Amino acid sequence: MLPFLTKLYPKAHYVVLTRHPLAVLSSWVESFFDGDYRVALDHNPLLARYVPALARMLREQPVPSVHVRYEELVRDPETHFRRVCDHLGIPFEAEAIAYGEKSDAPTGLGDPTGVARHTRPVTDSVGKWAAEIAARPDPADLETLGYPRAEIVEQLEAARGAPVPVKREAPTRYALERKLLVALRRNIHHNRLGRALKRLRFALDVVLRE
Repeated sequence: MLPFLTKLYPKAHYVVLTRHPLAVLSSWVESFFDGDYRVALDHNPLLARYVPALARMLREQPVPSVHVRYEELVRDPETHFRRVCDHLGIPFEAEAIAYGEKSDAPTGLGDPTGVARHTRPVTDSVGKWAAEIAARPDPADLETLGYPRAEIVEQLEAARGAPVPVKREAPTRYALERKLLVALRRNIHHNRLGRALKRLRFALDVVLRE
């Protein structure tokens, strides 16, 4: 997808935002799959696509871009947001960092379980990623993104034996919908719902091709 976009829009201003791959996986699974790694990875092998694609773009530089690491952005948002503004050719506005202080400010995209809890970038989630991971990204790709494998191993060793935080979230509509979606996705390729969706998809493909 990235090579296609850069060829389609060669004069666009690209901002490449990366985050620790294990943190990406953990956040994605917890936010959208209720902690079920198997269902999440069956649905989309996220790291197998995320790490190589972004690493290739950073190495080859097919278009001018600015690379911003999530961990650096939340620790020093003003410095790195200024870099983004300079690259885009727009004036820096401090209000953009304190994005949640206005009641009418849009929340945008992000983690639906936590994005609305803060009014500005915070570092709470920088080291909050799961040790359990089902993918093994290429060491060279990790190095390009700024997360060498040796550093990951050190973090895993440092976390060894540390207490695992227990999630205690109040039941919300989103939480219930998420649990329902996870239940529906489980064994989707083998149950009746999956077979019905395959037949529906085939029928729609036929109609659209006519």
